[in-house]
Amino acid sequence: MKTLALIIKKEKDKLENHVIEDNNIESLIVTIPKGECEATVLNKTIKSLKKEDYSHIILLPNEAIIYDSYCSITKEYLENDKTIYLPLSTLVDEKSNFKGIVNSSIWWPSLTENPGILDKRSALNQVDTTLYGGLIPLEIAKKYKFKKGLDIYYHFEFINKVISKKVTIKGIPKLLTKVTYDYSLKNVTKEKKIEMFEAARKEYQNLDNANLSIK
Repeated sequence: MKTLALIIKKEKDKLENHVIEDNNIESLIVTIPKGECEATVLNKTIKSLKKEDYSHIILLPNEAIIYDSYCSITKEYLENDKTIYLPLSTLVDEKSNFKGIVNSSIWWPSLTENPGILDKRSALNQVDTTLYGGLIPLEIAKKYKFKKGLDIYYHFEFINKVISKKVTIKGIPKLLTKVTYDYSLKNVTKEKKIEMFEAARKEYQNLDNANLSIK
């Protein structure tokens, strides 16, 4: 397993604040110019990567930590190179306040028929799933790409899309990353957030009749 962490850095971010404790993981800074779409820039970067150089990628925001146990633990769960793995991740805000553990809903019996496997219904509910910190096969990222114009909701759309194509997404019940990110998108209006949320799931709503809402 050859893994590359793509660190997503906004042009306005003056410093690189990521920490990769695991020496088995290489990193690449992906700078998002002002006004550019994050998903589009990532797609271009991923397209340029060679499969013979890397088997998997990890997406992370600029302020994040990959713990030194990442590779050793993920290898214990790795079954093949066609499955996406979403470990648990500690989420803090920009002031370092603890906001929760993301990707935990994959393990809730009330949301998924098989705890540990993200199914169609639980994916559509989008309780707390994120690609940040996940182990994504490079081949899958190249094939399905991220949808532009959705801000952070491109994570949600990508998850729905690959599940609709029968790609398996499994959880790893270990805290392997720490992420600093504002998932509330406080600078985005509620109307815009609803618009992006709906755009991220509209093609996949017939997969399940989930009771969905946006907070």
